[in-house]
This record gives sequence, structure tokens and C-alpha cells, in this order.
Amino acid sequence: SGKAIEEAGLPGPSQIRSALGKTKKAHTLVNAVKKFQNDNSIKSGSIGSALKMLDMHGIKRADCYDQMITSISEKVVGRLKEIGKDQKDVKMKKLLEKQLNKSFKTFKVPQFRPAVLECLTQMEELPDGYIEKIVADEVMYADASVKVKRQIWLKHEDLYVEAVKPVIAAYIAAKRAVICSIDPCPTNFFSSETTKSRRQFEHVQTLMQMFGEHVSLYEKMSVLIREAFLLTSDPLYCSLKLEIIMAAHESCQETNGKKNACIADPCHSLAWVLDVCLRDKHIEPSQVARIKGIFEGMKRLSSEKVGELAMVAADPHVVHFLCGMGIKLLRDHRHVPREQGGFVLIVRLLTLGSYAHHILRSDSLPSQMIEVIFFTKFLPAFGCLIAEDMMRLELAKHERLDTPESEDLYSEPNEAITVFLKSDAAAALLWLHYVADLMPRRSLELRGLLRFMRLLPILKDHTACRSPWSHLLMHRILTSCQVDALVNDAEVVGIMIDRMFLANLKV
Repeated sequence: SGKAIEEAGLPGPSQIRSALGKTKKAHTLVNAVKKFQNDNSIKSGSIGSALKMLDMHGIKRADCYDQMITSISEKVVGRLKEIGKDQKDVKMKKLLEKQLNKSFKTFKVPQFRPAVLECLTQMEELPDGYIEKIVADEVMYADASVKVKRQIWLKHEDLYVEAVKPVIAAYIAAKRAVICSIDPCPTNFFSSETTKSRRQFEHVQTLMQMFGEHVSLYEKMSVLIREAFLLTSDPLYCSLKLEIIMAAHESCQETNGKKNACIADPCHSLAWVLDVCLRDKHIEPSQVARIKGIFEGMKRLSSEKVGELAMVAADPHVVHFLCGMGIKLLRDHRHVPREQGGFVLIVRLLTLGSYAHHILRSDSLPSQMIEVIFFTKFLPAFGCLIAEDMMRLELAKHERLDTPESEDLYSEPNEAITVFLKSDAAAALLWLHYVADLMPRRSLELRGLLRFMRLLPILKDHTACRSPWSHLLMHRILTSCQVDALVNDAEVVGIMIDRMFLANLKV
């Protein structure tokens, strides 16, 4: 502390030793000490009498001065915050600059450090000279506020990347911990958080603060997330992208239209619409129209931007919601699926999301994402199997499930279904979610369930074995009303353990 004081150009231990070393006479030494105290003490008429009283109670002068300096420092910080609020006033702005010029060199003095840091924070635009000095001082850079660091990161991209990557990694680790949790819980990865709590997640808020209102910092963060997704194919990076966009969107609303760095992102509109759908657990006709407009606009975008839109559609929470809506439409409506605009849009979004990694890796768009035969071959066959399940459910209500006519309601999946499940990601996801939808039912029939489960191991890209879908399936099994029947059935165990998990285990 003494060395730091002297480096700041203030009298310190060296000056005291110099003054005391000039004489050995007692009265001269006493006078030298008194002079130093008078020259460098806190100038206040009320302190003198108070110090005498404290002396009587045996309180050290050093402790007293430390407390006074701390109190003064807090008041200075408070005053700097007030000045910072009124920087439109040129006089106030100049006052802040003058204060920074005077105090900057005192940063290494612990008692003065808070005031220096606050002064830096309140400066809307730091001169380059200060930025370079902060970068050169590891302690000052580490202690600087995010607002100050943003100004540094605009000129030193390497430091920004260095700061952002650990936060992104911490987010992924935290989300994986939820997926891999073995604690018995009624909620799963998809039901443990609301859309609002997802964008208020600690790491999401930290990342949003790191780019602030700066478009260039937001774009660099998007590049880092995209590169990590390309490297790992982990859909959690897609979740992070959507959550950051929506956190920034929410912040913009709360601050009455404050400049938003992500507004110019083509992904913003799609993220906003899908977030509303997730929140309401429903897709309104107006939202269908808006998403259709986004698909039309994609024709004018580069493959890179389409790839980023696909990342938003690949968010596991979005995929889970879309599949749930798709299964509900197939189960509850008797219309031909391709005649339902909402269902067609769901399939388009699922397919777009499934191509996210391919589009970004190859920097090109597939010639045709959805084949017409998906609607003319796969969905009718899938719908027939679902209809049989619904008919057996009605027969069971009237205790007629053991009658001869019910035997005709256990059709095995045909070849068209098998081909699509092996080659089409949207078909695989819908199939998996239908299996997951069957498991919580009290009237669960193993015979009916198994005809769907037998095809789980062949799903495209091992969908049923990948996170978070394997987590969803296992959670549904373990929280099923008939968990004992499921885990004690040799074929169920063989499908889940031998054919799915052990067969795809990477050692």
C-alpha cells in the first residue's frame, strides 16, 4: 500500500524516513512527525476533537483513518454515479474527465481503487490511452466493469473471445448436468424451465451483458456459438443462440426501446415467434402466417444466414414443442395432414432444424428439404397406426379389448415407414415423440407400444440415442404409471439397453 501511494505521486514511507533521517534531536523528530501528519491528514475541523476522544479509548489512528477513507470513498463513488447520469451536460462530462485524469494514477492504492473504477465505468467513451493502460495492467483489467471491458473488447477482439468462451462452456456444462441428472424428479429437461426462466439463466444474462448494445460484439459471439455448434453438433448451442436473442429482446422491452444489438439479426423474428409459441404452448394462425413469411424471406438470404435460422429451429425445446403439436394434430384431427397448414409448417420447421449443421458445414442449401412422399406415404401410414391405438383405447373403455376385432388393430409398421425413419429426421423425431407420448398413459399396452419401440434403434442419425432425446425417453419410462411392467419386460430392456445404448456406446 505504501509503495502504491508513492507510485501515485503521494507522500509515503520514503518521505517519512527522509524527514526523520535529517535529525536525531527528539523535539525535531516530534515536529517532523507532526508536520507530516498536518500536511497529509484529512482536513476537517470536527476530526481533531473526535480523534482525542478515540485516543482515550485506545483506538489506533490508522484504524480510524482507514474507516474514514472507506466512508469518503463510498461517498465519492455515489457522487460519480450521479455525475454519470447527466453526461448530456457538457460541464458534468468535463468534470468526470477531470476527475479521471486526477485519480487514474491512484488505482493501485486499495482505498482509492473503487472511485477510480467507478469513474472509468461512468465514462461513456474512454480515450485510447486509458484503454491501453488498462489492458497492460492485469489487475485493473480484471477489476474493470463489463461496461469498461466492452470498450476494450471493441479494440481487442482476442480479449473478448478469451472472456466469452469460458461462459459459453459453463452454460453447456450446466445444461448437460440437467440432462445427465439421475435424481428422481417429476420434471425433465424440457419441463424444468419456463421460456422466461431460460433467458434469465445466469450464463445467458452474463453473455448478454458482455455484448451490450454493440452489434459487432453480438455478431462475434454469434460466430463463436456457430463455430462451437459446427465442431460438436451439440443442439445446446442452438438453445443458447435462441435464449441470447430473447434475453436481449426482453431487455429492450424493459428499457423502453433501448438500442438492441440483435434486432438486425435475421434470426430475431423467428426466435421471437417461436418463443411466443413455446410460452403459449400453441401456434396461432397469425404466427403461422408470420413463419411462412420468414420462409419466403429465406430465399433472399445467404446459406450462412439460413444456417443460423436453422439453428434457432434446432433448439431442442422448439423441436420438442413442434413434435408435441404435430402428434396432437395427427391424433386429434381426421384431416389429411398435408391439408393442415399448421402441420405442414411444423414439418418444414423440423426439417429446417435438422439441416442446421449440414447447411453451415457445407455452406449450401439442400435442393429439396421435404419430399412430397413424406405427406403421401409416411404420414398416412403413421396416421393409421395412431388411429389403431385410438380405436383400441375406445374398446378398452368398454372392456372389449380382448374381442377378435381388436386383433386387427395391431398392424406392424410397413416398409415405407421404415425407410422414412432411417432417412428423414422429421419422421424420426415425430416417431420418437409419439413413443414418449404413449408412456405416461395409465392404459398403456406393451403390445401396442412395442411395435413403435422396436424401430427406435433405426431412427436417422441414432436420434433416440442422442441427447436430449434419450433423456426424454428414459425419464418417461421411469415416471410411467407402468414403470414396473416396462423395466421388467425383456424386450423393452433389450431395445433400450442392448440395441440402443450399448450398441452406440463410444468408449
